[in-house]
Amino acid sequence: MVSVESESEHVRVIAVDLDSANGTVLESGTASRRLKPGERITFREKDRLVLGGAVTLRLSGQRHFSDEQQVQPRLGTAGGGHTRLLRPDDIEALGI
Repeated sequence: MVSVESESEHVRVIAVDLDSANGTVLESGTASRRLKPGERITFREKDRLVLGGAVTLRLSGQRHFSDEQQVQPRLGTAGGGHTRLLRPDDIEALGI
């Protein structure tokens, strides 16, 4: 799970492995480590997250989003999984 938290003008991106089957790896500089299930880390601009050994995420540095960019994509049955956009209240309710 990746979420954006903001306090005043300070914005940070948080990543949490929700006990995924294939794991999440944080690559920071030359070091890399696998996240423990439920571990919250701050995801920084030069870091990379590797999901399941197959998908790599990195921050673009873009801070403002158009209305079109805020709409969730239609995934249909791609991969058979579910994608959820969690708000800070949802995260607190899940205890993450």
